[in-house]
Amino acid sequence: MLVGSLGTFLFRTSSFDVTTFKNLARKRNYNFSEHEVVKGKPYLQFAGEALEEITFDMVLDRGLNPLPKDCSKQRDELAAMAKTGNAFALVIGTKYLGNFVIRDISEKDREILGNLITRMDLSVTLKEYH
Repeated sequence: MLVGSLGTFLFRTSSFDVTTFKNLARKRNYNFSEHEVVKGKPYLQFAGEALEEITFDMVLDRGLNPLPKDCSKQRDELAAMAKTGNAFALVIGTKYLGNFVIRDISEKDREILGNLITRMDLSVTLKEYH
């Protein structure tokens, strides 16, 4: 089942392959300029929206797949996307959330079978590209 995508990177779940996210959080900030005044509190002036930031945890798992699968290839695919500096369309379900760059990828945990990484947990931070 297709859950979403970031550019060409697909988030999907099945009994033979799990590449999905959890704990997705969207952060929207708003900018204000602060103007000092003599003998009084400063005044705020709304300066507009800041760029949105999205964070989520990723699970990469070979599932019940009896064939060897190394999850580090998917991590490396995300890292290669980040190194381009390009923005990618983020789609969750059928909803387009905008174009985002990959700001951060953190590896949190992994399970190893022989010389293959069969499960990996990542944390990913995206920043809106406008």
